[in-house]
Amino acid sequence: MNFDLGIAYTRKPEIKDLESIYQYRNDSEVYNMLGGFSHGISRLDVKAWIEGSNNRENDHIWALADKKTDVCIGHLGLYKIDYRIGKAELGLAISREYWGKGIGLKSTENMLSYGFNELRLNRIETFNLMSNKKIISLKNKLGFKTEGTLREFQYRGGHHQDVVIMAILKKEYASQNSE
Repeated sequence: MNFDLGIAYTRKPEIKDLESIYQYRNDSEVYNMLGGFSHGISRLDVKAWIEGSNNRENDHIWALADKKTDVCIGHLGLYKIDYRIGKAELGLAISREYWGKGIGLKSTENMLSYGFNELRLNRIETFNLMSNKKIISLKNKLGFKTEGTLREFQYRGGHHQDVVIMAILKKEYASQNSE
């Protein structure tokens, strides 16, 4: 499934993406905004992640690539998919140089459509650092509801931070997209 995101598009991660993923995943401004990732990832770890990304039964992962250069500028996915109960966790990481260009909004919209319509999920959830106000605002705009807070759940920027649990249900997504 490939999505057009304006200045970017989605495709499967490839070995040629190793260096760009390594760079943005080790950018402190990027990883300090992410709830699920840690810093200090090695090139060997990135290579293993890329090689495994297309073979994971319970993860659907895409690279975000610049349309002009085909350089990987981020990735997104539905992770920990549980088909039995119809839920998945949404994850998104974008290189700092591409923040504020609408890629996060467009890619998340497309991923919600894919998850609910193609995979027939009932629930898509996300875990966001409380300090990441931009991503929480984006998720609110898309109809995610805050369900709770995991206190001091992640260690970022030299201290423990709270993580906000947010989710959107298929019926909520359907009602806001039928208007």
